[in-house]
Amino acid sequence: RATPAHPAPTTSYATNTLSGMSKTSLDPHSHLRQPDPYQMFGPTSSRLASSGSGQIQLWQFLLELLSDSSNANCITWEGTNGEFKLTDPDEVARRWGERKSKPNMNYDKLSRALRNRKIQNRKEYQS
Repeated sequence: RATPAHPAPTTSYATNTLSGMSKTSLDPHSHLRQPDPYQMFGPTSSRLASSGSGQIQLWQFLLELLSDSSNANCITWEGTNGEFKLTDPDEVARRWGERKSKPNMNYDKLSRALRNRKIQNRKEYQS
């Protein structure tokens, strides 16, 4: 049986189907339509911020601010993983000082309290 010296080229075409793709994967702007963190976290934030009795703690105060999108000028949700950003840390510190009747409150003191709380929580989880 003879084989040609130069076999005829074969052409193959990739088939692109849309059946396996979701509608959002076809939408070039789907990344712009992320879930609104205020809708996701707002009800839980306000419930946690107002729970308990006695003096408010810093984490409750921050959740209280985060539960209202009108505070976005000083603190805002960042993404949808529960992270937030202090857009105006001095204003957050001023409001915290006002709430606690500590007019000398500043961002250095507030951030120290946040760091200490984070370290304390880490020690509790490691024990």
